Amino acid sequence: METVPNALFIFVKYLNDPQRGIIEAVNFTKDSDTIASLVASAFGALYGSQAFRKEWIMQLPGKLLKHGQDGEVFQLLNCVKTFLTS
Repeated sequence: METVPNALFIFVKYLNDPQRGIIEAVNFTKDSDTIASLVASAFGALYGSQAFRKEWIMQLPGKLLKHGQDGEVFQLLNCVKTFLTS
């Protein structure tokens, strides 16, 4: 009952500062992992990769599954981007 309203509150409060909003969401209250996931997803959808610090992105292996190949997620995102822009 509180997760979505809290995520929306943080998203709107930090609409012009996505990195600060993500940090605030991570350090929020209980269920901060879900709240941060929602907030980061919303900022990513709105701003693209510019919403995230370079060091946050560089540390991601980009695997779809635990034993997947590095970079799979990024390849998938490039396919979606190509499809949407064609």
